[in-house]
Amino acid sequence: MKIIVYGYKNNVIGSRFITYLLKMSSGGNSFVMGKAKLDTDEFRNEVARHNPSNIIFFSKVNNDIYFSNYNKSSNYDNLVKYFSIVNTAMFCKNNSIHFTYVGNSSMFSYSGRGPHDHDIFHEFNETDNYNFTNNSFSVVSANIDKVMRQLSECVLNLRTKMPIVNSDCTGNFITSLKNKRYICSMPNSITIVEDFIPIIFDMVLCNLKGTFNMVNDGYVTSNDILDLYNEKVDNKYKWHNISYDDAVRSEDYRVPNNIMSCQKLKDYCNVPNAQTSLLKIFENYRVIDETDRDRFFLDTYDTTILVIGGNGNNNCNFINNTFNETDKLNILNYTNIYNNFNIEENIKYSERYEFVDGDLRDATLLRYIFDKNKITHIVHFSEPEKEHQMHNILEYTSKCLVGTNTLLELVRDSYSIINYTYVSNNKDFTIPSTNESKNVNYKTKNVCDAVNKSAIVLINSYKETYTIPINII
Repeated sequence: MKIIVYGYKNNVIGSRFITYLLKMSSGGNSFVMGKAKLDTDEFRNEVARHNPSNIIFFSKVNNDIYFSNYNKSSNYDNLVKYFSIVNTAMFCKNNSIHFTYVGNSSMFSYSGRGPHDHDIFHEFNETDNYNFTNNSFSVVSANIDKVMRQLSECVLNLRTKMPIVNSDCTGNFITSLKNKRYICSMPNSITIVEDFIPIIFDMVLCNLKGTFNMVNDGYVTSNDILDLYNEKVDNKYKWHNISYDDAVRSEDYRVPNNIMSCQKLKDYCNVPNAQTSLLKIFENYRVIDETDRDRFFLDTYDTTILVIGGNGNNNCNFINNTFNETDKLNILNYTNIYNNFNIEENIKYSERYEFVDGDLRDATLLRYIFDKNKITHIVHFSEPEKEHQMHNILEYTSKCLVGTNTLLELVRDSYSIINYTYVSNNKDFTIPSTNESKNVNYKTKNVCDAVNKSAIVLINSYKETYTIPINII
């Protein structure tokens, strides 16, 4: 058996499945980490080159939809996603390749208005038709799920819900939940990822087909999760509950609360209880800021660092050192000056590195990069102070302040950012502590220095006003 895996980058389930495959790739089974985009000539060439028996695609994990009405994706992006996945499934069918689609259950929602409403405890099974279309993500997910069910003779269609792992990271529902200020606590199914990785692997090995709800037995509420977090991880953590009635008064609260039946899956294998598995998660839960406080990031497939202005003579050291000390994370180098000679050759042509030629004031391009790559960390080097810039101070001020403000607005609107670090000089950069900060000295050497200090004041104001995880070093 030979497997090609797609969608594993920046995916809390897919990245852990890759780790599991690395341990299990023996006994005649092998796998390839796919690099091409689905439904492209590169994809078809890659499949022809490797001649796989199985293809697995992990769809985007989007926990934002469980907190507010999510309509950030464009119609074009939705169409691309729909047709790329559906066409890939058809391609696999026509070429006798087993296709596994790991999706979600965001297309279902019960109609109950509170924890005492009996309708809440209706469980959706694998044959139920979707009933939730209040956001674009759910509409696309529903239509993809519909096609996957129609192709049940050749497709394994797996629905997950609120994936949970034992450490803070992008895609972990616990990480998303504890960063919210107000919580509407409702019963929901969950997917404890550790419980399901071996099951998915076994299903693929057996070439199983059809649709399965990949959720733990039973359900939990947001308060159940946060109570355990408060008890086992951080006894100072506090949150505020709001009632369902108060939540639905806002048009933003149209979310797919649901309980999915796992009876079909239980007929196939043992399915751990949701409450029991959740307790195990918190027995060994890792909070990045505490257990890894001397490191700015973790070397995982979930980590994507956006480096702003990383092509300076010294700033390249950060990219070179970070890349060479890791083997999983991704680096995007964003600048409008193509001065790439200090980036090492082995990095320039790596799949983990990408150069983006762009202006920091270009909100459209930045938004596209954020949406496409799910940025988790930002390292923002300040504009260098050079003599010729003193003669064009308006342009320098615009690049430094308007550009920084544009970036901060996108950071404020992003749910994937774990940390944003601003480097206020051009000295060699080493990985900072998350507790480091810099007090602003308002005495300036020149106008450029004043602009840079103004940027620090602006960044710090965003940190204080919007509680964004920002370091200034």
